[in-house]
Amino acid sequence: MGRSARWLIFAPAAILAFTSTASASTFTDNFNNLTGWTVIRNGGNGVLANGVIQFSYGWGEVRRGVLVSEPSTVTVTVQVNNSVTNSIGWGAPIADTYEIRVGDSVLVSDEIHGWRTVTVTTETVEPDQVVWISLAGIDNGFWAGWYGTQMDDLSVSLEPSAPPADTEAAPIETDPSTSVPVSTTVEA
Repeated sequence: MGRSARWLIFAPAAILAFTSTASASTFTDNFNNLTGWTVIRNGGNGVLANGVIQFSYGWGEVRRGVLVSEPSTVTVTVQVNNSVTNSIGWGAPIADTYEIRVGDSVLVSDEIHGWRTVTVTTETVEPDQVVWISLAGIDNGFWAGWYGTQMDDLSVSLEPSAPPADTEAAPIETDPSTSVPVSTTVEA
């Protein structure tokens, strides 16, 4: 088997290793480092994680997957500080932009604010579904260093979806003389 053929066989495992997927009902992260996260965009001076995650003057984005074993509501809660603004010349402070994605749900904001709890949720419908979580931001004032949005104390929780309402199954009766099932309809 040639080298390229071996790569095709092992490529799916390499892709899974690169995407950093976790399987847990809940987890937290205080961003002392980026363990478990994959850096997707590393603009400006890059994404900084030293007790908080903070973004620079080029888009930065980290993501990780969470394997959800049964249909659930996935809730991501994170503390966000978007008050580290700067200005160009004598102009007004320039608001930074941040984005939080959880599956198909996206929150984007460029509002200037201090530390605030931000929650984003999504629903899964299939068992063993991977939900991708990404955190992104940029310092729109374009200063060298880390003057963009800060994020901290991320928590992820999974709440299994309510099972579908039980429907009363129609009983099957057997005619004792023929042993042939006879169907009976039951209306609710």
